[in-house]
Amino acid sequence: MAKSDVTSSNNAGWQFVHSNGPKVPADPAVRRRIRQQAMRDVAIARKQKGTYGRINKVQHPDLGSASTDDQTGQSETSDAQESVESGQEKSPSNSSTDSDSSGGGVQLSTTPFAYEEESSDLSHISDALASWIARPDRMPLGAYEALRARYGVDVTNLGMLTTFNISQTTITLIGKEPWRLASLMGTRRQSYLDYIPARYGSSRALTAAVECVTARVCSKLMPPNPTFSALVMRLYSKALKELQKDIADVARSQQPDVLCAVELLSLHEIVDASRPSAWEHHVNGLGQLVQHRSPSSFKTGYEKALFLGHVGPIVTTCLIAAEPCYLDTPEWSSVWASMIDPDEPFLTDRSELTIKLRMHLSSIPSFFQEIVRTVMGPELFNPIRMLELRRRAQGFTRHLMDWDREYKDYCVRNSFRQASDDELSLRRELFGSAMECLTIQKRVLAVVDDDERLNIEVEVQALAKLITSMQEGLPSHSWLFVGHEINVAHLVTKTRAEWEETMDDATQEEKLLATRKRFARFMEMMLSLQFHTNTRHSNI
Repeated sequence: MAKSDVTSSNNAGWQFVHSNGPKVPADPAVRRRIRQQAMRDVAIARKQKGTYGRINKVQHPDLGSASTDDQTGQSETSDAQESVESGQEKSPSNSSTDSDSSGGGVQLSTTPFAYEEESSDLSHISDALASWIARPDRMPLGAYEALRARYGVDVTNLGMLTTFNISQTTITLIGKEPWRLASLMGTRRQSYLDYIPARYGSSRALTAAVECVTARVCSKLMPPNPTFSALVMRLYSKALKELQKDIADVARSQQPDVLCAVELLSLHEIVDASRPSAWEHHVNGLGQLVQHRSPSSFKTGYEKALFLGHVGPIVTTCLIAAEPCYLDTPEWSSVWASMIDPDEPFLTDRSELTIKLRMHLSSIPSFFQEIVRTVMGPELFNPIRMLELRRRAQGFTRHLMDWDREYKDYCVRNSFRQASDDELSLRRELFGSAMECLTIQKRVLAVVDDDERLNIEVEVQALAKLITSMQEGLPSHSWLFVGHEINVAHLVTKTRAEWEETMDDATQEEKLLATRKRFARFMEMMLSLQFHTNTRHSNI
């Protein structure tokens, strides 16, 4: 670098800079004078144009209120807005350049604001700087994103609470140990909840129900807060009122968002866990609303997801009440068949293998009602009726064993592929449910086929050992589906001696009465089963 020195001139107050040294001028007064003379023509041009001291709108657009000081500022702001709305880049020839007074080259401002050295009023600089700093650094949140940010909860993470295995025992466990709710939120499961972000705000009932559930989950995962709990109850009351309005309207009651709102409120009762009877009330109302819609109304992906979300609780409540399930009818079987996704190569909740098993499980309540009515009534002594039930029980058992073969064939075909954690979890869930159901059905078969009871009991005990051996190495959320199956295994093991009783010297009537007694005791114990919460099974 050459050495720099500054030579003063007596005419027009100009400062001439000659660079012939290694250093630039260090005197602040000299440097300020250099800046003044360099920007002199630019400042004159801006004063003439009326843009002196204003923000450079191309580099730093003012996203606040538009300036109304002069027509020029308004036109520039509107031009910038039109450019953004049209998605096209507007030419900066008129708004970002200032012409030299001598008609020279175009100069682009590189500072957020310009200033006049001689002016002591810096208020316009402060206003411009404040507007510049206040620019938003991100796009505004949408309605659902704002809700999620407010409560820190995404309801789409609750998909496990919409699966087939939800029952009263789920509510009991979450009420006693709230950590179980958190263990479910890390696992994704396809459900109607996946449609919530897009449909949030589409109806008042749905919107109120979503916010109610979101707030309830938030309150469950945080330390007790009476003020926040009161807010959750107000949101719950609002959701109920909005839902009642839609149900009372004949046209709106057919909308899928109303059905979704009911399912969301039943989900709220699961998370709340303080009123199990309220969950049953919502499930019963859900079943009535589904039947009111009719089988032909489940056509879209959203409606099919809502259908799948309600079948588990419906089957459970029908089984406990010992009453037939409307899903086990020809018209609803066609809806079941439409749930199958033929384009899905892997195991999901809409795979043929999954739908087949759950269709079979939905037929159990109706069959159990017939068994109970026959065995506990006078038809126990009707050999023709008992033979008919025996054939049906054998058919049920055969269907489950056929499903078991299909399941194992699927696993063999996909043994060279690394299955995802979600698929492995679903495999375990389905296989466990099938083995549990097969265990119970073989016990029922022994009731209507006393001659083969001892041989059937050998198979029942083998199934119980298989279920017990499947309880290791499971993910943290597996308590949702393994608790009941392990209890069934414990139950059949505990009652083994009673079902292996020999009655060679007894009359036919005595054998039938003993069968009734065994069955009544078994059903009573089945309906009173609760999840194990000991060290071994509380976190599997």
